[in-house]
Amino acid sequence: MAGTDNKVFVGMEIGTSQVCVAVGVEKNGELEVTGAANEPSRGMRNGVVVSLDKAVECVVEAIDAVRVMSGIDVNKVYLAISGEHIHGENSRGVIGVSSSSNEIEREHVARVISKATPSGLPPEFEIIHVFPQEFRVDRQDGIVDPIGMIGDRLELDAHIVRGSKNTIANVVKCVQKAGLKVEGKVLTQMADAHAVLREDEKKNGVVLLDIGEQMTTMGIFDRGSLWHTKIFSIGGGHFTKDLGYVLNISSDDAEMIKKRHGCVLGNFIDEDEMIEMALKSGGAPHMIPHQLIVETFKPRAEQLFRDVLKEVRQAGYEKNIEAGIVLTGGGSLLSGMVEMAELIFRKPSRIGKPIGIRGLTDMVSSPVYSTAIGVLKYAWMEDAQSADSPQRGLKKWLDSLKKVFFQGYV
Repeated sequence: MAGTDNKVFVGMEIGTSQVCVAVGVEKNGELEVTGAANEPSRGMRNGVVVSLDKAVECVVEAIDAVRVMSGIDVNKVYLAISGEHIHGENSRGVIGVSSSSNEIEREHVARVISKATPSGLPPEFEIIHVFPQEFRVDRQDGIVDPIGMIGDRLELDAHIVRGSKNTIANVVKCVQKAGLKVEGKVLTQMADAHAVLREDEKKNGVVLLDIGEQMTTMGIFDRGSLWHTKIFSIGGGHFTKDLGYVLNISSDDAEMIKKRHGCVLGNFIDEDEMIEMALKSGGAPHMIPHQLIVETFKPRAEQLFRDVLKEVRQAGYEKNIEAGIVLTGGGSLLSGMVEMAELIFRKPSRIGKPIGIRGLTDMVSSPVYSTAIGVLKYAWMEDAQSADSPQRGLKKWLDSLKKVFFQGYV
């Protein structure tokens, strides 16, 4: 990429309501954000392309904006992948260690990954990620890298994420038609984790919720790894739709009022407070009770959090989330969301904003930018790991194995 002698990384999220792009460069071993853009999105719904031409236009607009801001001729990106077509499942592989010394070698790790991989994947799906969770050697758990250890039996727990091959291909095509190369794809939950979660939260157990326009993505992290993923068909747009119905106003007017006065708990407002409802569509402004907005939004927020709690319980992780709940995405900005999460989950909750970055921190330190910044950090970390020697870690080698084992699927 022209415009800098430093390594350049770009993260992109193409959502239902916005296209977010973040550009960063490596300086002295650290990542510095040099440009960011957040443009309205068209042609996308729930991670699916519904109008290719409109979606391409939005990508071009966002890229043009970030090129101007950063002074870098961006031509390749890492891309966030999400949508209701995404499915995650935990899997386990078990092998016997067959060597004269019983020393675990790379070929043993390759075999156990193969065993953990589901067979017979339908041709319409592709594997997006294989996230190793932990290895076991002779039933001794919690092992991160078993190579060189002595044992008779090697096991691996992994989280396998798959998605619709054609749905993903259409999103990639939007980026390519905008004149860009897609260097890699990143699951939204993992991108968000890179952006907003602390290491102690991932270790102690946390539920990460990204509340988008039409859906909420969930990732449960425990013992430093991703253990459960889920998509809920409730997002910020549903709050807007509810308000538009109650007030009998347009979706644009409802969105404006939501952003200015949105709240899900009554104790955050004065009981008798009135607010002025000035509409973009014209007409004389008039006053409405603020409490009416709360009464409209509260049931929807309760529905979302109770659906999430039900999923956490059914998946068996309720006792594993000591670090509580982290909310991110534009929908998390509604007043009272953190406090409602605490009431329903009875766990600590907070808003997740991008951390661990330099540069344009004031601009991108918002939940709106979490996914794009997370994709950016993921790309930067991938590059750093690929520069290491193979003996310094397992991740690069695991990624290369993915290409071998899943070449029939991807």
